[in-house]
Amino acid sequence: MWLWMILSGPAGYLTYRFLHYWYHVITVDIAEAKELFEVNDTRFVLGIYGHTSFLDTPFYISAAMKLGYMACLANTDHQWMYPWFTRRYVHFIVPGGASTRVDGSRVMCVCVEGTRKRMDHLKRGYYYLAKNTGRRICFCVMDYKRNVFRMSGVVDAEDDMNATLEPLLTLVQDMDVADYAQYPGSVGPISLPE
Repeated sequence: MWLWMILSGPAGYLTYRFLHYWYHVITVDIAEAKELFEVNDTRFVLGIYGHTSFLDTPFYISAAMKLGYMACLANTDHQWMYPWFTRRYVHFIVPGGASTRVDGSRVMCVCVEGTRKRMDHLKRGYYYLAKNTGRRICFCVMDYKRNVFRMSGVVDAEDDMNATLEPLLTLVQDMDVADYAQYPGSVGPISLPE
């Protein structure tokens, strides 16, 4: 009787939400990403759009673990948040520090907003990272409604910097912002600074 009272009250709801969240993290579908990377035998910078919460990060790490050849770039200040078994899929950087070098991983994953807060424009780091490491650019959103990583087309960093955003614009044009952002109000426009 007491167990039923706990599970049917606030504790039960919180337990359900906790299990529901982690079930989706573990079962996130990366088939689209896997197919794209296997067809294109090259190195990539994967720009993730819609990063508005720390709750997004386990989805990215789960995808990296499933692929096996993806390194997610993360702020070194948040290193304590990553369990030991995930750290081989994370490359910690010092913001504003020396240039980032990740030679071992075939795919480097970076959040194009550069922060969880709403920005008036995207950061340009993804572009320079691709250009300086000889990688191609691809964009991705985590479609929370369908629990799948959705991928854009591929573009080269040699193209015009603004032109590299076309695949991302195409990717999200038919999606609702709430599908790919935990907090839709924190998603900024797909544009670069003037």
